[in-house]
Amino acid sequence: MSEHDDEYEEEYEEEYEEEYEEEYEEDDSAEDPAEGGSESVPGVQRTLALGYLACAPLLAAYEWSLATSAETTRSTAEMCLFRFLLPLGEDAHVARRWILAGLLLVCIQQVAGHSRGLGIRLLKVVGEGGVWALLLAPTLILCTHLLGGLAPPDGFSVGPGQAPGLQRAAFILGAAAHEELFFRVILYSGLYLMARVLMSFFGAGLTSARLVGEAAGLVGSAAIFAALHLTVFTTWLGRGGEAFEPFVFLWRLLAGMALAGLLRWRGPGVAAWTHALFNLGLLLGAGPERVF
Repeated sequence: MSEHDDEYEEEYEEEYEEEYEEEYEEDDSAEDPAEGGSESVPGVQRTLALGYLACAPLLAAYEWSLATSAETTRSTAEMCLFRFLLPLGEDAHVARRWILAGLLLVCIQQVAGHSRGLGIRLLKVVGEGGVWALLLAPTLILCTHLLGGLAPPDGFSVGPGQAPGLQRAAFILGAAAHEELFFRVILYSGLYLMARVLMSFFGAGLTSARLVGEAAGLVGSAAIFAALHLTVFTTWLGRGGEAFEPFVFLWRLLAGMALAGLLRWRGPGVAAWTHALFNLGLLLGAGPERVF
């Protein structure tokens, strides 16, 4: 074989490899529901895995706050998520951390074959969460104003106060991630599936069943989110809550619906960082102190 033939073969192989890589990248983006809108099982699994990876710093901050703080306060959502560990007593904290670490390893395995640009994608999730956090408060204020008839309670709005400690800030950030995992990922999905199955059982078409399922998940998860801040619903967890105030309950209900819609549209990572950064802004005195 001549040198000319060798050069031609090498050039052909390089062009083929480049075409194959481009085709693979196109297939990868099409399968990813966070970017291409696909709802295939592998795509959904990767979306959830990416969301959990994005939540990992928030969850780690929460665990650090519990480990280093003398306070015994815990997130209601975290207590609900890991209530099955109560029989372990003091070892429940260790077991919870092992479970969180195990889930992290599973999620890393899920995205291992699609890890190109993973760091940039995770940074985009955080950045997008920051943008939505800035938009969330004006949206809620507008919605409550349009609904009308409810006045905010005294002390609802506060200005900038004393900067919170690092442990308190870490707790607030991590609690938001737990709330997204419990109220939005688990409860929204569960309510959606139950409503969809029931509608299909009674003869509804696929489109109608899906719409009812989405409505049940959206409103139901938001209502439970708002309710689990009230004393009447938190006593079984062995912790205090708040008295019912119509305006605050409506605010949380609308916030829960907004975050649920954001999770359904942009994924759990964006919803968690939106919630976390919004809560941090409230903690710093940027808005109502008792909302979340």
